[in-house]
Amino acid sequence: MTDKPLPSLPELVELSARTAFTGASLVAAHQLGPEANDTALTLLAVYGTMMNTIFGRAVRWTFTERFGPFMDRFLPHYGKDPAEAQAKFEEAAKANENNPTFNDTVFRSFRNMMDATDASVAPALGSLCGVYTSQNKRPDWFFRGLGRVLCELEPGEIEDLQTLTHLACSAPGDRGYAALEIDAHRHFWAATGAGQGIQASKSSPHAFRVLALLKREQLGSNTDPGMIRYGGGSPNSDTTMAITSATVRRMFEILLPGTALPTP
Repeated sequence: MTDKPLPSLPELVELSARTAFTGASLVAAHQLGPEANDTALTLLAVYGTMMNTIFGRAVRWTFTERFGPFMDRFLPHYGKDPAEAQAKFEEAAKANENNPTFNDTVFRSFRNMMDATDASVAPALGSLCGVYTSQNKRPDWFFRGLGRVLCELEPGEIEDLQTLTHLACSAPGDRGYAALEIDAHRHFWAATGAGQGIQASKSSPHAFRVLALLKREQLGSNTDPGMIRYGGGSPNSDTTMAITSATVRRMFEILLPGTALPTP
């Protein structure tokens, strides 16, 4: 036995990244074959070592910045008490060691966490992972679509997505969907009837991009022309979108945990 302390989780992540990069470098060197000249092999050895260090450090830095916020929103899906939630998750992880659904959800969530453009989406990704693993749900169109939207968001855009989600849940859902628009001042607007609606209290600088991402991932679609106020009568405008009540309520659970669901 050694008295040397065990490496921390971030250190293990960095070590794994370095090991993976070393393996890739060895494969590249092997593929160069015996016909490769000494200069090429020397460059690979020199820069491979340097990149091994840089790559490992970058992975560790990204992991350290995001893993805590991810887990802060992940664990509550296993219990309100942190210690109890941790124990329940560890129990679930052990019980699902060979469960492809559980492992696929965790893998996809970890990949999204590391790949996301903006670190501030890590809590939402943690919540998404917690919902699906705690209920043993297979990653579906909603999981994949919202995960990709979150990964694509630039800094500041998740706030606009949250504004849209809250507003859509505030609109009457008797049609089964919310009809949304963007006005000239980039406020989200939700129809409550023909030509009538409610407006978000603040503008959303990234409103057009948020709408485009939701449509691209088929979380939103073209809206009913009868519900359009600002879009010039076109249901296929960059300023309009329909989103089903069921979808937006699922988004609310992920994006605004702890917030009371608004009453239309």
